[in-house]
Amino acid sequence: MIKAKTKYAFVGFSIAISLLLVFVLFVFQFFHLFDSQLQDKLFIKEKISEQIAIVAIDDRSITHFGSWPWDRNRHAQMIEKLEKLGVKAIGYDVTFSERGIGDENLLGVIKKYDNLVFPCEGSLTLSKNAPAHFKEMLWPLPAISENALVGHTTLLPDKDGKIRRMPFLVNFENTDIAPFFALLSQKAFGSDLNFLSNKYSNLFRIKYFGPARTFATYAFSEVLADDFDVTKLQGKVVLVGATAPDLHDEYFTPSSGSRALPGVEIQANLLESSLGQYALREITSYWSYLLIYFVLALLVGFFAFRFKLPLALLLSVIVLLLYYLAVVIAFVFGVVVSILYPSLLIVLTFINVHLAKYWLESEEKRKIRQAFSQYVAKEVVDDLIANPDKVKLGGEKRNLSIMFSDIRGFTSLSEKMTPEGLVAYLNDYLTEMTNVVLQNKGVVDKFIGDAIMAFWGAPLTNENHEKDSACAAILMNRQLAIFNQRKKAQGLPEIKTGIGINSGEVIVGNLGSHQRFDYTVIGDSVNLSSRLEGLTKYYGVPILVSGKTANQTKDDFVLIKLDCVAVKGKKEGVDIYHLAGFKEDWPQYQDLNTEFVQALNLYAKQDWAEASKAFEKLKSEYPDYHPIDLYIERVAEFIKNPPKDFDGVFRADFK
Repeated sequence: MIKAKTKYAFVGFSIAISLLLVFVLFVFQFFHLFDSQLQDKLFIKEKISEQIAIVAIDDRSITHFGSWPWDRNRHAQMIEKLEKLGVKAIGYDVTFSERGIGDENLLGVIKKYDNLVFPCEGSLTLSKNAPAHFKEMLWPLPAISENALVGHTTLLPDKDGKIRRMPFLVNFENTDIAPFFALLSQKAFGSDLNFLSNKYSNLFRIKYFGPARTFATYAFSEVLADDFDVTKLQGKVVLVGATAPDLHDEYFTPSSGSRALPGVEIQANLLESSLGQYALREITSYWSYLLIYFVLALLVGFFAFRFKLPLALLLSVIVLLLYYLAVVIAFVFGVVVSILYPSLLIVLTFINVHLAKYWLESEEKRKIRQAFSQYVAKEVVDDLIANPDKVKLGGEKRNLSIMFSDIRGFTSLSEKMTPEGLVAYLNDYLTEMTNVVLQNKGVVDKFIGDAIMAFWGAPLTNENHEKDSACAAILMNRQLAIFNQRKKAQGLPEIKTGIGINSGEVIVGNLGSHQRFDYTVIGDSVNLSSRLEGLTKYYGVPILVSGKTANQTKDDFVLIKLDCVAVKGKKEGVDIYHLAGFKEDWPQYQDLNTEFVQALNLYAKQDWAEASKAFEKLKSEYPDYHPIDLYIERVAEFIKNPPKDFDGVFRADFK
């Protein structure tokens, strides 16, 4: 036996290896993109404030006003129209990167209002150096910035092209530029944007409230029309920007699905976040994740080592699901936590600990098999391997199903055959019956001459032992028919068998002496199953089961109640049933069962005359069903000599 300290050390090493490997992968961000893609699944469509609207430069407007870029007078007209409609502020997400007709008119309109914010774009720089040609490229930005706020709309796509983060500040010409949406939020709502600050990084995670068209959107041409409903935009913050695909201002985002999201809608999501103070904070601390990893690895490692595979797997899956639930809850409160690396850790820890456990168990099994395989049955060895602490004399109480099967008229059979032929005949029969028992999860306890004793529910626990034993009995009966056909063709005699099954509490285990013991079962339930086998001859049916077995198998098998019997040595009666077949065989037994139950009810009421008529009628319909003959004889006797203190129990004072 392997010492407990060795086992714990080996398992602890497996957990440590899993933890170290996943932590290294996390630190060096080997699967960072995939982790982000998993986090994307957390975004769902959410309720918004409806204080933000978008005026879209879409295909409809381009068709109406002509090809892009438009005369700047068109933009001046839009600003004037929006201001007259009573909007709270305007975020004009259009970059005027080259000179155009109507520039002076546009600048003149901009000077009239103090609620305008314009964008600038460029690459994020980590130094104070800016491109020398910046002013010329972004003309008339300098002129606009003298009369309106200018914020950056720099977006940082990940390797898969999705926009998940943006910098809070970018540097142009030695000046830190705040985000476009942040300036607009301050202008419109007086927002305090400290909630976006991150002392570890200038980047922050963007919160998305839904797919494209989440925010109220109106075509540019629609808004400029004379019949536009002014109440649609009154008192709202309006973002003007391109949505037409040909203008190439579209990006894929965590919530966009297969349809890209226009840049102006990303700005709308950012503005909505600032309005509701919805900040997404990513946990990036190595120490925080190390603590999370340690707890998860310890839990899963304990389950994998302590419990058998199905339960360990279930508990580990529960841990994984609980972690996912924690991730969702954290996300609701604005905290983004890694999904991939903890999931990988749980899987890796489970596999590694089980590999370690498998190796330990293999070593233990090898030692046990080496010590016991020459002395006890294979089933016992397997049980001892699964439970090494059972290597001792003794047993345990278990609820099992026990079967006894015996050949009818074995003596006459033996007289017709030579000893060698009889042994070969019996070996064939016992082999075929044993195969059926084993194929239906049973254990052949022993052979008692021509009889077979088997049980279900040990050494391995089987919650369906009653059904498995009943199934085996029917299949044994059917296999016997095939066996008889084969033997008949060989010129050998046919045989009949009786099978009795009972379910109940017994003692099962290694019983015997210290020098030699057998894995077997003992108890009253065993004795009853033996008595039931004997009663099959009296009732003339091949299979009898007790009421306990019948109660657990009635939904899957054909069961005909025959009697209430007190076997030899017992005062209390037990219900016994003829196990006639599987549920699909019910149609051929339905009428028999119905009429038999009715006759039994009359018998139980001691209405002997009517019971006699009922059984005689049954006899005429089912002449080969032997239990009917028994009741006809019994009722006839009761008519002649009415019983005293009749309780409906038949005393079987014979074996």
